[in-house]
Parts: sequence; structure tokens; C-alpha cells
Amino acid sequence: MQPERVELLLRKQRVQLRIERERIDLLALCAEMESAADGVEAGRRAIGGWVNGIRRNKLALGLVGTLLLLWRPVAVLRWARRAWLLYEAASRARSSGRSLLAAFQRRPVRRGSAKP
Repeated sequence: MQPERVELLLRKQRVQLRIERERIDLLALCAEMESAADGVEAGRRAIGGWVNGIRRNKLALGLVGTLLLLWRPVAVLRWARRAWLLYEAASRARSSGRSLLAAFQRRPVRRGSAKP
């Protein structure tokens, strides 16, 4: 057999082994990401249950808020200000995250190409 052919076969074998190692690493990474996604989903379900509980008990929540406002007005207003700032920060982060995502999803237009 020619030495060039032997060298090509050995190179092919090394590439195939490297591909197999990378495939195994990628599968391990996917398993880690799946477990993280499961944790996020469990947190989302827990928060959703909490929010649904608040929605069902609007009257009780309003009554507790009114009593707290009458009992400790300065503390309630301080917490309301903090909650408002947190809400504003979250909404700005969400909107900037959406704009970043939209920027990354845009594909560059190639000049002279018939396909978009």
C-alpha cells in the first residue's frame, strides 16, 4: 500500500475518533442543559402556582395591604418604592434582552445573492 494512502487512512481514523469524543462531550453538555431547563421549569411552575393563588385571593390580599398601610405607612411606602424600582429594572432588562435577541437573530444580507 502506498505511504500516502496509509497516512490518509490514519488521518481519517484520527478525525473519526475526535468526532466521536466531541459527540460524547456534546451529549454530556446537552444532559446538563436539560437538567438546568428542568429546574427552570419547576421554578416557573412554582411561581405560576403562587401567582394563581394571589389571583384567587384578591380580596384578602387587598385587605392585608390596606391594614399594613394603616398600621405602618412609611414601611409600606418604602417597600412599594423598592417594588416599583424592581419592576422598572425588570421591564427594561426584558426589553433590552428582546432587542439583543432580535439583533442576534438577524442574518447578514449577502450582496449578489438571489436567496434571502
